[in-house]
Amino acid sequence: METTKSTKSRMNSICWKKRSLERPDPGEEIGRMSCFSGESDLGSAIKRECATITETDERGKAMRSFALAKVAILMGILVLWAAPVLAEEWPIGGGGPNYVTMTKTANNVIFGQITATTRTSVRVAIGKALKGKAHDEINIVSFDKRKYMPVKDPRETFKKGEDYYFFLGAAMIGSVPFEPIADSIYLPVEHGKIKTSIIAPTLEQYVHELDFEFFDAYLEALIAIQESRAIDPAFLGQLLERLEKSANDPNSTMTPTYFTMVTQLQPGYDKETVLMAMAASPDVNSRVLAVRQMALIAPHLKGGNEPSQPEPEPKDKGGKKGKKAARPAKRAKTVDSYYERIYGKLVQMVNSDKSRLVQSAAAMALAAVDDFRAISILAERIDATDDETPELCEVHPVALANPTRKAVITAIVSFDSDEALDVLERELLKNKVETFRLILEIFKDYTDTSLHLLLLDLLQDANFLPRQVAILEYFRSIKDDATIEGLKKLFLSPEAGSEFIRKSIVEVFQDYKEPKTTTEFLLEHGLHDPSPVVRQATAKALGTLGDPTCVPKLKDIYFKESNRLAREFYVETLSMIRSRDAFETLRWLKEKETDGRMLEQIEFALKKSKYLSQ
Repeated sequence: METTKSTKSRMNSICWKKRSLERPDPGEEIGRMSCFSGESDLGSAIKRECATITETDERGKAMRSFALAKVAILMGILVLWAAPVLAEEWPIGGGGPNYVTMTKTANNVIFGQITATTRTSVRVAIGKALKGKAHDEINIVSFDKRKYMPVKDPRETFKKGEDYYFFLGAAMIGSVPFEPIADSIYLPVEHGKIKTSIIAPTLEQYVHELDFEFFDAYLEALIAIQESRAIDPAFLGQLLERLEKSANDPNSTMTPTYFTMVTQLQPGYDKETVLMAMAASPDVNSRVLAVRQMALIAPHLKGGNEPSQPEPEPKDKGGKKGKKAARPAKRAKTVDSYYERIYGKLVQMVNSDKSRLVQSAAAMALAAVDDFRAISILAERIDATDDETPELCEVHPVALANPTRKAVITAIVSFDSDEALDVLERELLKNKVETFRLILEIFKDYTDTSLHLLLLDLLQDANFLPRQVAILEYFRSIKDDATIEGLKKLFLSPEAGSEFIRKSIVEVFQDYKEPKTTTEFLLEHGLHDPSPVVRQATAKALGTLGDPTCVPKLKDIYFKESNRLAREFYVETLSMIRSRDAFETLRWLKEKETDGRMLEQIEFALKKSKYLSQ
């Protein structure tokens, strides 16, 4: 596909605005669309349409070609916000606070021995204060207020003579008891060992055994960084040695633990032998952490920048620069080869790793690396991946990561190139509604009328009903005046031949915030639609909009309506409009109606009329 200068200019001129949408809870299916559940008439209709899809005619192809011209405008400028999207769409972890946040939030980090317990408190003799200036002996209360592992009765949990780490807030005065910070755990020391997860310490199902002295030095190192002090080099050397030894042992389960410790202390850690060993590990935790770190360091390796080694100060003596100029080039060549190995490993993992979580992470890592060669690789993975939620593990204990297919599409969207545009155009026009929905889901974080124009064009292609319904579901969450006007035209056009499409358009109007722009249209066209399904949806929409100007029209057409269910909707609508006119119309209908069932509906509507609740 060729992009003209004018198209590129328009790409730069359109302003995309980030939408602040409420995120669903972890584990909830993002972007769920009830109309595809197969449990309604609409779902059945979609299944019938899918079973009878035929080749499109030349007219349909022409309309889609017209829509393609607009995709380039839309997709190209999305990269302006690609980085924030990737940051939000690639969460790793989710297991609650870790020791970095606990040591940072706590005013006091202490190690001590339980000397007494009561129904509400424990008394602790402090053996060591890693942070803060606590007394020799303190009382700790409010264990039941903690978010993780709350304790109702300390006597059932803490025993005299036991040793613990506590992360505490500050006591106002000496006699006031200390309280654990809300996002913390209590950590027992048994026989000189600590059993905990460095990655997700608040989750009891993930525990590893660490030496007391080693863990104590780890907490001191975290606090030292927070207080801008030097880390003990002996501990850091010991930690790095343990990591390298563990990474080279395929049977070790401690590599993710040591690696997390190292990257908390040295975020730019980039030793190749360790990362590549972790990427080849049978442990999914190691592979995910390796991918995450590769995504962090790879952009710095492109072009010869080494994140872990600062550039030396230039030493130009007497203007002799020849020998000095050769060294950076040699270093750049070495670093570039390291980058190529990282890129190759990420491609291999997105293509062939057995873990959905690793595939998803590798796809997003390729996007973060921003290497255009990855586009064709990712394009081949769209149909080869699925929408299953990635598995859970210690580094990913809750369902936050994207399904692999969504991660792949999101990664492709981030590239600013004609090749990426071509891939997305092809996917938009395939008769694969799930992929289409995923693309719309990504776009929900942005709003621009050009996107809406494109979708309105695609709506006019009646050859694939599920795609039309997906677009209308998208419009239910994102609407503007131009879109509403476009939907009005579509409602009246021959392309909206399906009653379910017209019904869906009415439902979009139902959620629109400016009822005056839609009420008149619904009264003129929705209530006179040949389909009773559309008329019923129109009545419901009018009730939701609550515009009193529709009351005379409902009164006029009530006895002309041949469908009893539609009349029931009209009655329900009148009860939802907060006006005396609506209430009096219900009383008038009660006097005129002779159908016993409808009389029951009218009497019920009179009792629950919003006019009475004023």
